Amino acid sequence: MRFGLTVLDFPTALGSIFESGSIDFSRFSYPQVIREAVTAGFKHIELTLDATHALPGSLSPERIKEISELKHDLAFTLSAHLPLWAVEPACFNERIREASVLTCADAIAQTEELRPLYYVFHSSGALAAEFSRLPFPDYNPMINAAMASFALKSIRELLEKTKIESKRIGLESVEFPLELTATMAEETGCSLVLDTGHVLAGYSGRIPLLDAVKVFAPRLIGIHLHDGSRRIGSDGSPIVKDHIALGKGDMNIRDLLEELHQVGFKGPAVFELSRKDALASLEVIRHMRPDIVE
Repeated sequence: MRFGLTVLDFPTALGSIFESGSIDFSRFSYPQVIREAVTAGFKHIELTLDATHALPGSLSPERIKEISELKHDLAFTLSAHLPLWAVEPACFNERIREASVLTCADAIAQTEELRPLYYVFHSSGALAAEFSRLPFPDYNPMINAAMASFALKSIRELLEKTKIESKRIGLESVEFPLELTATMAEETGCSLVLDTGHVLAGYSGRIPLLDAVKVFAPRLIGIHLHDGSRRIGSDGSPIVKDHIALGKGDMNIRDLLEELHQVGFKGPAVFELSRKDALASLEVIRHMRPDIVE
């Protein structure tokens, strides 16, 4: 199995940008952090395309060219995470949906020359997540279905604007019912990206992680790999954790690896962790199943 890393660590990036009390975005180099990650042993890199707006110049044409040259020289593969901050493809406001689709279409146009294996897409965002948590159990399924219908329109508009192969858009399991995300992928021909920590934290519904693998398996193109947990506090409210190193949450790592082997998944599995935690997590996997680590 091929393991990768989301290399954009914002605390580190901001540390370089705000060095010496001044602001200089040019001090952050995406090619440099990619080189460091590949040198550390990761064979797949996932670009965070929100960087286009949050870190101006970080994915300029010059930087894209540098990354392309690195990809050729160091022989790693790429995926790219489409913008998700302040983006809501499932919004009931058509103008917000249009802006969300345009933002993601622009990101694809900007990076398509790198030929990522796939683009990760949050087909529903923070607003849909908020609505899915409303305390109206009798109406929540209808609310979620309505927002899924808006998301479906956005997916189809994105495919139409970009003319990209639908299987190169991977809908991620986010804070939205897992089954609805799987249905949207089936109806549009898109692929799926399973986020293990999101499932373990209960964001995608009360579904065991191995069952989530089975639901996503027919269209599974990638995994976001990190541990997570969900507990009920003394006041009855949920206490959730995700984006933590493997072995720090509720994941049965050995069973997950076996299930992925059974469904024929070969990667990439992308750690959404700091490089330190990702390397420690990779060692856990290598100790358990050295045969599956490329």
